[in-house]
Amino acid sequence: LKRGQLHHPDGKIPVRTAPPTFDGTTFPVVVVQFTSGASAEYGLGDFLGESLDEDDDEWEIDEGWLSQVQLTVVAWSLNADERIRLRRAIEYLLIANMSVLDASGISQISLQQSDHEDYQSYAVPMYQSVSTISCLAPRYVGHRENRIRHVNLQIKGV
Repeated sequence: LKRGQLHHPDGKIPVRTAPPTFDGTTFPVVVVQFTSGASAEYGLGDFLGESLDEDDDEWEIDEGWLSQVQLTVVAWSLNADERIRLRRAIEYLLIANMSVLDASGISQISLQQSDHEDYQSYAVPMYQSVSTISCLAPRYVGHRENRIRHVNLQIKGV
């Protein structure tokens, strides 16, 4: 929007979690939906990592797996040319945030995109750009354990 390539009366393009109803919706709009998720990769003993919290003197231990996750992002528009700009914006936003995703442990990101038209479901032609994003994302449960400070060793004669 700041580059002037896309426009929306509200000054921002709404992002929703379900397809829009035509009544009351100001287009364009983007919908992000969870498509699927499945455990994919495991560490030894389901161990993903640990870190020491010096302030609390405890270990933070994470156990879980990497999930194969798929999201579907649909950009809805009343204009075919705007749909193209929305598709490109979704791709560029994903690329621009790769370091943020990497810092969150998300890896092996792939993107597939396709364009569609719907001339029958609504009173006006509806243009959609469908982006499918697949990745590996960490799914884990963390727990804390006290840091070991002292070990008592007793040796008994043989």
